[in-house]
Amino acid sequence: MIVPTNCEPVIHGVNQEEDKKPKQPAINYFPLRVFGMQKQSFYKTWYNLFSWLEYSVSRDAMFCFPCRHFALRGYMDKDIKRHRSYLARLVDILLLTAHQGIAQLGHCENADSQNLVRNKILTDVKSSFYFSVIVYETRDERKTKQFSICVRYILDDKVQEKFLTFSNVRDLSASGLHNMMVENMKEYDI
Repeated sequence: MIVPTNCEPVIHGVNQEEDKKPKQPAINYFPLRVFGMQKQSFYKTWYNLFSWLEYSVSRDAMFCFPCRHFALRGYMDKDIKRHRSYLARLVDILLLTAHQGIAQLGHCENADSQNLVRNKILTDVKSSFYFSVIVYETRDERKTKQFSICVRYILDDKVQEKFLTFSNVRDLSASGLHNMMVENMKEYDI
């Protein structure tokens, strides 16, 4: 079913009650209207092609039934905008995590699946000729100091930057952060 998206939400001349189906009057001859240099009219065969189509005799115009139907229920103003905003945020999150190579959390997310992703990254890092380690000291929502490690490497002539792990920070001094990074590099054998 094809439903146009740019429809007029409030339509005068079409029954404004909540109908179960479009208003499709069976008229043998619809009035001709002049459009530019041509005369045109509505054809009742269009009802068969587009089940969502309805016609207003008083306005001699056709309309989208779902658009009118949902406008009557007040969905156009609040709910659709809220749902579109929510969907836009989800798409932004998916694009960001896909771009960063971060796995999406799913119903079977566990240590094994996380290790599979990490092992793939480590295999790619070890097979690249050059790589670098990026270390960030951050705080989580509880203000706990964390140490995040990312790696940057070249794979198939493209620069890749992937997240490896978080660790709680024990020592914020330069030597403490260095030692922690070295421990993690030994753990991941890179």
